[in-house]
Amino acid sequence: MVKRGRPTTVFPPEALALFGKVPDAVIAGMVGCHTMTVAARRRSMNIPSFTKGPELYVSPLRKEDPLLGVVSDADLARARGVSRQAITARRTARGIKAGGDGVVLGSLLLEVHDKGEVMGDGRVSIPADLYERIGDLLGG
Repeated sequence: MVKRGRPTTVFPPEALALFGKVPDAVIAGMVGCHTMTVAARRRSMNIPSFTKGPELYVSPLRKEDPLLGVVSDADLARARGVSRQAITARRTARGIKAGGDGVVLGSLLLEVHDKGEVMGDGRVSIPADLYERIGDLLGG
């Protein structure tokens, strides 16, 4: 007699040991089955699903970023690799106003950071156009 239906997925002991410790998708990739198959087997064993703890995720935003309100939200977002809305939300939640006079200088400093080159003696070489823009801003 031929058994009909779906084939039974065999979970090796290494995969079973990971139930609840890693996402179901990771185990599914190891075993070569669907994520729902892993979830069903895990639930049948009364093992709770994996949940990401706060220590596993590190935000690219610093708790107290000294540049909030000093540089434009868009420039800071670019430098931190997050959306402008994330920076704006963080700044407003801390009661920090959008930058005033320092925004232009701060944005130029971010450009210097991105485009400048540190020389062997510790001095920073920056492109001439940035040097002129900083001089104009500082009145020199």
